[in-house]
Amino acid sequence: MIPNWNKILKEWSYRVGVIKPSNNTHLYHLNKILEERGWPNEIINQFIQNLNEIAPTDMVSNPNPKGRAKKVQYRYAKQWMDDNPDAETSDDFKKDVGKEKDDKPKDKPKGEPKPPKKNALNFENDTTEDIVKKTGGGDFKKVNREQTVERVNNNREEVFAGKSGKGGGDTTVQEEMTNIGREIAVQNPNITKEELEEAILKEIKEKYPDSKYAKNEDKTKKLIKKSTAGLQTMKEVQSREEYDYGEQPSGLPTNTTDGQVVRDYLLSKYEEAKQRGDTELMKHYERELKWFQKKATDKSVTGKEGDADTMMIFEDKSGRKRVLYITNKQGEADMQSNSTIETVSLATKENIHPDANEDVVVQVQEGASKMATGFNNKYVKRSAQVIQENREDLSKVEDIIGKAAQAQTGRSSFHNDKPDEKYLNENMKNPEVQAKLLGMDNPPNDDPKSKEYKEWKKKVKSKWNESEQNFTPEQIVQASLDVTGTGSVQGIGTGANSVPYTTVKATQVTRDLRNRVKDMMKKNPNMTQKEACEAVAKDKRGKKGEERPLYGGQFSGDDIERIMNNKGLEALEQEQEKRARSMDGMYEETTNGLRSADVNLYITQGMSEEEALEKSKNEAGPHEQSYTAGFMERMHWFDYISGDVDGRVVGEMGENSHPPRHIRECLAEQTGFDGDPNTDRDGLKEHILKNVRADSENQTLTFVNKQSGETRTLGSDAHRLAGRNEKMAGAFGIDMVNCLKSKGAAK
Repeated sequence: MIPNWNKILKEWSYRVGVIKPSNNTHLYHLNKILEERGWPNEIINQFIQNLNEIAPTDMVSNPNPKGRAKKVQYRYAKQWMDDNPDAETSDDFKKDVGKEKDDKPKDKPKGEPKPPKKNALNFENDTTEDIVKKTGGGDFKKVNREQTVERVNNNREEVFAGKSGKGGGDTTVQEEMTNIGREIAVQNPNITKEELEEAILKEIKEKYPDSKYAKNEDKTKKLIKKSTAGLQTMKEVQSREEYDYGEQPSGLPTNTTDGQVVRDYLLSKYEEAKQRGDTELMKHYERELKWFQKKATDKSVTGKEGDADTMMIFEDKSGRKRVLYITNKQGEADMQSNSTIETVSLATKENIHPDANEDVVVQVQEGASKMATGFNNKYVKRSAQVIQENREDLSKVEDIIGKAAQAQTGRSSFHNDKPDEKYLNENMKNPEVQAKLLGMDNPPNDDPKSKEYKEWKKKVKSKWNESEQNFTPEQIVQASLDVTGTGSVQGIGTGANSVPYTTVKATQVTRDLRNRVKDMMKKNPNMTQKEACEAVAKDKRGKKGEERPLYGGQFSGDDIERIMNNKGLEALEQEQEKRARSMDGMYEETTNGLRSADVNLYITQGMSEEEALEKSKNEAGPHEQSYTAGFMERMHWFDYISGDVDGRVVGEMGENSHPPRHIRECLAEQTGFDGDPNTDRDGLKEHILKNVRADSENQTLTFVNKQSGETRTLGSDAHRLAGRNEKMAGAFGIDMVNCLKSKGAAK
């Protein structure tokens, strides 16, 4: 075998950029390249080993940080390290010799991750301002119990008046409905589910009579039906020791969606204890604030999104205030985790198996992120080409694209919501769009960091600020389409950089309308296209007098017919569809990449290729286990298994409330775990990691009984382009859903 070194080096450089032979990720790609060219594994391993060897006479940086010579021969460096085994080598030496640099191997983190140290609460050194910053920021207001309850009530009133949280308007209202349900259940512990539904509706009508939820009884009843788990939650909290639920003073327990209210109360109680010099009470509120940081802050604080949707403040048996953190879902099958690829990589990295190559694991998963970014950039370039080729055609439907960009989608396409100008307003912040609207020149280049671009942008900004012109949605759409693929408009970002995303949103709507017409004509073969367009335009949902029109009734039959007859718009819709499908196969690529890494690891450990493949087939290896561990981390399964969150968190899913023990008991039952999941927690964790496999075809995590062949689906983890970014949506698998439902029904 005579290798073509030029081709190998070219391919290697193409995959990794600037080649660094000491980089594990780069070596992994070289291994794959040589493997693809038919090199035997033993030759590959020897070649890579030789590649990283340093000759005795090679010059390297002095490992002695205090040494006078900057460079020494490697043989002398080795001698110094042998003579000083406990010494820390210089940073320059570490960079020079790669793997040889590590005097002591670093322990790989595994198990439950901790918040980043930079934001870890340290009450000995932290000032009040520090604590505020590390628990979400905002203005800290020292409050007592009465003031806290008042703020809770004010926030709830604002929510029913239209204030929206991270999940959207109806979601936030629904969460407040669960809060109301818990408070009613405290006062009426024997209330039935049906009675609770009636009581929640009654309170909404009495306290928030002007809200749309008080006026739209049918819609509100549907939301309430999925918001009654508080009844089970209160029975759980009041009956089990881990919650330490005591006699409650006036106003407590109180429930809220406003984390800042909770933080301010906990911090106020901590400050009181500190002022009195009560060290034991101070430690209690230190723990409470640390739990708040972990469960109720966003990833800008800890690097990870807290999973609490609602919080309940109550008093324990010692008279101290505590907080229960509740995740609210409409049902057990709802999405539990919605993470970017970067977040997925972080979770995997923090839970990596000790035998896995961290660089390889991260590289495999981050490759998905890069590909998704590439898909978005490719979409913009293709869209720009479509727009250029169909400019005249698209100009005929600019008013419709404008309507579509403002159409509310949410959970249902049928609603009475007003158009949302958000995306068009964001487009108007973009300098390319501004220049086009003002009739100015296009940007000088596509490099926003260049001097020429910055000067051009400054001129545009100045003229825009001076202008008093008002622009129609049609004009904004035209300008947005014209600048796609120019200057800074190369990808899908946020705010001023979100111009192409407006097109994505608009074409999602027009594509939906087009498909509805096609479906209408299939169901009614004698119907003309014009008749079908009129029928779609008039389509409504709901009872008479309370009907919800399609997209708020924005589109007439004529509008929809123009959509059907516009080939340019159809071509633009097809590019959006390609983008939506672009993540297909990503899960398979990720899981197969990790399994390949396991096979390579087994071979380096002395197995034949056949033995390595057989082992990978029968059990999850270190790299695949790292992915599973990352999934379990994102789904908070490690928390539930460990028992650390017992008495601290509850998951409310529709009408059922699930404490952590439900999750770990179902995991044990579905995977055939022989031990007691409530006592042998480490055993359960290891059992799952070794025996649960990633099903690349179905994007699920499954357990296969080796004796019976019976399969249990524990979770799903779908790659998707959601909104602007690539996401991985984690949820319980069907068998976990059924198990949890049965436990909820048994309460």
